Amino acid sequence: MPKKRMLKTFAIALLFPVFAQPAAMAQNVRCVDLFHSGVQSEAVRKIVGQNALAQWRWWEETSNHFALLKSTIPVAFEQSRVSLEDVEFWTANEAGEKIAARFIRKSYVLFPKHPYNQDASVPFARLPNTATPMMMFLTASRSAAPVKFGDTTVKTGTDHPHGPGLEYEPKKAQTKEDIRDAILRSKHFARVDRKMGDDSVLIMLPDVFAIIDRGSRNGILVRDISKLDDGRYYLPGFAIPYAGRDIAAAIGVDFEILFGEVYAKTLGRAKARKLLRYGTQMEAPNSQNSLIPLTRNLEPTGQLVLRDTPDSRFVEPVAIALGFAKEVEADRAAGVEVDAKVIPDWRTSSMLLGDAGADSVPSKTLEQWEHLHDMAFISEIETTLGVSILTDKAPRSAFRRFWFPSITQPLSILNAYLISDEGQLALRKYASRFRRVAP
Repeated sequence: MPKKRMLKTFAIALLFPVFAQPAAMAQNVRCVDLFHSGVQSEAVRKIVGQNALAQWRWWEETSNHFALLKSTIPVAFEQSRVSLEDVEFWTANEAGEKIAARFIRKSYVLFPKHPYNQDASVPFARLPNTATPMMMFLTASRSAAPVKFGDTTVKTGTDHPHGPGLEYEPKKAQTKEDIRDAILRSKHFARVDRKMGDDSVLIMLPDVFAIIDRGSRNGILVRDISKLDDGRYYLPGFAIPYAGRDIAAAIGVDFEILFGEVYAKTLGRAKARKLLRYGTQMEAPNSQNSLIPLTRNLEPTGQLVLRDTPDSRFVEPVAIALGFAKEVEADRAAGVEVDAKVIPDWRTSSMLLGDAGADSVPSKTLEQWEHLHDMAFISEIETTLGVSILTDKAPRSAFRRFWFPSITQPLSILNAYLISDEGQLALRKYASRFRRVAP
């Protein structure tokens, strides 16, 4: 990694942000109007390394809120040998079966344990450790990327996700709901994908394997991230305040225009496509769960990666109109909440962007990005269904934002339309296009 980046990361960790530049007003500009392909420039080479997957990990570890920074050095996850009689396995597909072979032996399974956990109720916490731990790069509060297997991340329970002596979060020690949701959503997503094929905007990283303690139903959950190993760069949404201005400068595009387009608008489109494709919306669509694909020259692709997608709820009136009534009832039976209305939730998606010290995205910019996000969400639904729902998509005055907040008013119109007879008919017509395709 370039020396300049290492110094910058060190400064962030010490709470002395490195750069803060004034940004221009965000504008409605399409990706294709901003960029052209080319060889990797000198300015780009100063920002990123040649190994794109390692660059993703670097951003995950170092370009985040100071309380969430991770070590760039792999840490040891101790492993225990657990009898096959004490666990169950879940595999989603062939990728899951391949990953399972890394953990399962003839008479036992290797069960990795989070190094920060202090909760003895976490499965097999008190079992003896093997002589060889699994070395992993920490990438999120409970997820880590094995050094030997760059195509996966492993989620393990821990009551101290950010380190010893830091915030105590007992709920994070529980993984049974994560595993339950992964199993439910995997089946649903796979059925839909077989009918519809790949989406041109939305990319999802699936959970594909789990080791489940028969008693507590907690365990570990493994995600397939092989899609990130394609040579492109993947910038986490939370890294925008720290790395975004360097990227914008390197490719000669205004920071606010660039990320208003490639994050706010593209995220709105991706959420809408997820809703109409699967009938679901993410419960916590925070910036950690969004990745922005960039070419080798840091040019946006117009796509967006969503992870932790099992953490989703059906939106009942949309899901049922799309033909997913059985799946909705299966969720209820399993204890999963079902939403009654659409909530694209920009506030959660922008939560860390304005909390980065001197690097923070200004509140006025976040308001503009919120408008771009919400209008892109609604416009994508209109385009997909071939209807007109919102006649006025212009930014709202400060007075109207105060008395009629932009986070609710246009979305109230959208929700009213989706439950109306006209909206339900439009959803059913859209769904009927894909029911004729063989599974």
